[in-house]
Amino acid sequence: VKSFLTKHNLEYRMIEYGGYDENDFRDLARQARFCFLLNGTESQGIAVQEMMSLGVPLFVWDLRTWEDQGSEWSVPATSVPYWDDRCGERFYDIDDMQETFDNFYDRIESYKPQNFVKDTLSYECSVKTLLEILNAD
Repeated sequence: VKSFLTKHNLEYRMIEYGGYDENDFRDLARQARFCFLLNGTESQGIAVQEMMSLGVPLFVWDLRTWEDQGSEWSVPATSVPYWDDRCGERFYDIDDMQETFDNFYDRIESYKPQNFVKDTLSYECSVKTLLEILNAD
């Protein structure tokens, strides 16, 4: 990933899970034109949601399975459990990285991850969903 970004003359900063201050994370995300997300599978993706809420488009090297306990326990999974096309682009195979990135970078201004968060993950949406569950017969 570092070589890829350097090859494209893109300045980057790395943040590693568990190794950053929350305020520094937010400040860096606010400055970012996009985020190249390289992580494992997620069940919540709180930091990812935070980036999206700040309007940062994501370029995601995604995974299809969770195999942390060995291949016999393999289950379908993803790096971005809350996602749609407004958030950015994702790819699964290194052979698809360049073409997917070209498409992503050409359209970077068109992504609206903040709208995705507002429309699907906001308190308003969560309360509405909870009320629908509670009112269901």
